[in-house]
Amino acid sequence: MKDFWQRTLNVYPAERRLLLRLALVFFGLFLAVALWRNYVDSAFIKRYGVQEMPLMLLVNGLLTFILLGWLERLGRRWDDARLLTGFVLFYALLVMAIYFLVRQGVTAAYAVLFQLLYLQDSVLLVYLWNIASDRFDARQGRRLFPLCTAAQVLGTILGNFLTRPLQDFTDPDLSLPLFGVLWLGLGLYLASGALGRARAASAPAAPGEAMTWSRITELVKTYPVVRFLLVLGLLPNLLLPIFSYLFNVACNQAFASEASLLSFLGLFRGGMSLAIFLVLLLASRLYQRLGLSKASLVQPVCFGLVFAGLGLGFNIYLAALGQFALRLVQQAIAGPVNKVLFGLVPGQAAQWCRVFVRGTVVKVGVVLGSLVMLLLGGAPILVLILVALALALWWLAETWRFHRRYYRSLKQVIAADLPDYDRLQPASVGYHLDLPAGMDQSGAQDGQDAAQALGPAEALPLLDDPEVEVRAQAALTFARWPEVRAIHRLVILLDDNEAVRRAAVEALAAAGPAAQPYLVGALLSASPRVQRGILEALRRADLHGFDPVPFVGRQALEIYDRLAALEALERQGPSPSLGLLATHLRQVNQQQLGLIFQALWVRHADMRLMFSALRSAQAAAVVELVESALSPELSRYLVPLIDTIPLAAKVERGRRLLPMQRPTGLVEALIQLAHAAEPLTRALAVYAMGQHLPGDQWLPTVAALLFDQDEGVRWAATFAVRRCTGREAVAPEAMERMDKLKNLEIFAGLTLGEIMAVAQLASKVDLAPGQVLLSHDQPSSDLYLVMEGRVGLYRGPAEPGQPPVAEMKPGDLLGAVGLFAQGPARHSAVALTPGQALLLSGSHLEEAMLLYPQIAVNLCRHLAGLVRDSGLDQA
Repeated sequence: MKDFWQRTLNVYPAERRLLLRLALVFFGLFLAVALWRNYVDSAFIKRYGVQEMPLMLLVNGLLTFILLGWLERLGRRWDDARLLTGFVLFYALLVMAIYFLVRQGVTAAYAVLFQLLYLQDSVLLVYLWNIASDRFDARQGRRLFPLCTAAQVLGTILGNFLTRPLQDFTDPDLSLPLFGVLWLGLGLYLASGALGRARAASAPAAPGEAMTWSRITELVKTYPVVRFLLVLGLLPNLLLPIFSYLFNVACNQAFASEASLLSFLGLFRGGMSLAIFLVLLLASRLYQRLGLSKASLVQPVCFGLVFAGLGLGFNIYLAALGQFALRLVQQAIAGPVNKVLFGLVPGQAAQWCRVFVRGTVVKVGVVLGSLVMLLLGGAPILVLILVALALALWWLAETWRFHRRYYRSLKQVIAADLPDYDRLQPASVGYHLDLPAGMDQSGAQDGQDAAQALGPAEALPLLDDPEVEVRAQAALTFARWPEVRAIHRLVILLDDNEAVRRAAVEALAAAGPAAQPYLVGALLSASPRVQRGILEALRRADLHGFDPVPFVGRQALEIYDRLAALEALERQGPSPSLGLLATHLRQVNQQQLGLIFQALWVRHADMRLMFSALRSAQAAAVVELVESALSPELSRYLVPLIDTIPLAAKVERGRRLLPMQRPTGLVEALIQLAHAAEPLTRALAVYAMGQHLPGDQWLPTVAALLFDQDEGVRWAATFAVRRCTGREAVAPEAMERMDKLKNLEIFAGLTLGEIMAVAQLASKVDLAPGQVLLSHDQPSSDLYLVMEGRVGLYRGPAEPGQPPVAEMKPGDLLGAVGLFAQGPARHSAVALTPGQALLLSGSHLEEAMLLYPQIAVNLCRHLAGLVRDSGLDQA
């Protein structure tokens, strides 16, 4: 059963229950609607007159404006689920009441039923799909909305096929109370909260936030997706009334009695819905092949062909064939595609679009279509068909325009809430070289002059100089005078001091095509830091011949391998050591995903924006954009990694794409991770072996790692060996320190590897009561991180018996202000209890901030919090 849900239907366990409940609502609502629709259409045509249909549609459009406007005002207080619940219950009672008017022979009741039927279509179109969109994002919608539509069609099939038996065995008028009973039950089901709450609370617009026409015009000009959604709301609904009128005219001509017409409508619509249902099961896979923008072209093409066919021969057979083709395209392709497109509207226009486009614009189309039929009421049928054909061609032209601008449209949606990276980039394209540590402004100018004075022959041996400044100056020489002989050494310098590294990137970028073969070859086997430098140089050199597929494929394989191991870890119970390892695996995968996007950035300028937006609310739109921007060869590796699907589904897709490892359990997963190329992964895997589940099964692996080249791995292996052989063992201090530091504010956003690197710069300080850490009026540029115990903060010198003005607890920082102010301390800090702190000297911390700017950001946030708490933030 799991394989059926996941492999056949593309539904994952976390989505199954909500999808089933939503599908039940779709099924029940449209089963009742199918019974009602067949009765209302046949009764209206034969008891009221098909010639009145254009006028009825015009009236319906005006009534819909009033109803949707009233519902919109109610929507400022109630969510869509409550509005739909009230609507369903009200309709159930109203239709049952109209049944008694029908039994009394009131002819006007059929006109009222016609209006109610088409009003119901408008409300369901807006609010039922709003509820579905609120519970699934755009990427989930690609998979799940066709299944919701399939439930709708399945209910329609059953309702249509039940029409003939009800006619044969009961009075057809009983369709009205039957509809009322079914909708009453569904209304009570919705009122019970069966569909839960929205995925993200979509707060209704406040009364003062209504869209003005100037604002609407601005949105249409700015965002192609908004313009296209307006087209989708207007033109199809302008053409559908025209086709419905033509179809009803053909039916009226072909069937003389109401009974034969009702029987035909039930059987024809049932068979048509059954065929559509079979297509819908495969529709989501069709979108993956065509893409959303190409799939949007299908509907206007279909409308054009249908009206062209009716122009060649107007009869019930071509009308029925056209009805089948249009309904198939509308429900199997256009309907779900349009629902997904609503998920790609910019946040500032999303709420407005959902009601205005699905409600107001749809009814404008219905009203205009009705007016066209009224104006052409005395003209031959062929004239009406030609007008409709012209409108279909206009629609096709608008859709083609959107298809060409689809990529830009997605990019606009994503970039709306992100920085303008092009403006942030320095005018001198590329790196803005920071001054090497210890150099002042005059020294920097001297360095530039020296770099200009050096020739390539003189600079080449200086690339190995022990002085940072000299290596940076030598590298800058080759940025001015590229030299093939320097390329190998410049690549090595990509793992050097940050200033040297940036100079090396400049030089490699200046080398141009001459450096590309070596850079591409070195890229696959280099360290991540060197890989980033190589990719930056390739991008800076504007080398469009670079093929990212081999690099992306290798990186993707490593990511999928870690995901498989991560899946095995997550099947275990809570464990600190396994949790630490799992956190590290996610962070390394995120880093490698960044490398993949940087490799794609060499040829695709928007990939930096895409990677930044993956962690935003527009992640689903990012996946759409990446999929449309990349070749199928690349997107098949990348899209599953960034898509909003469960971990197990990512692993399953990876198995189908690549020869990846998939451990069967925890033992196999940890052993595989203990042989990873990255030292911290090996150390954490071995630590988990000894900490989580010590035993003989680990001994061959941990014994081999006692001789690992990395000291941290050897420490972890020593701990694991002792634990696995039943001896007492103290956990490696580095592991315990890393576990504590990862939760501190200053290290937020850093990976465990980066935290470990910074922690190695710190020295441990054991605190005793009364020990002074900071002295009043004494300069200090050191930073203390309180790990254990309590430290008192005093205004001025600490006097015996004086109560502290504040107490610092584990996780708090001391000395952050002095680090930046470089003046005497205004407070004293004294240990109140035994404890422990980590001391980071100012010079070490400045070096760490150059490598990891996130530390500086975190310190700024810490200082801003201090200012806010002091009440001076408004000064």
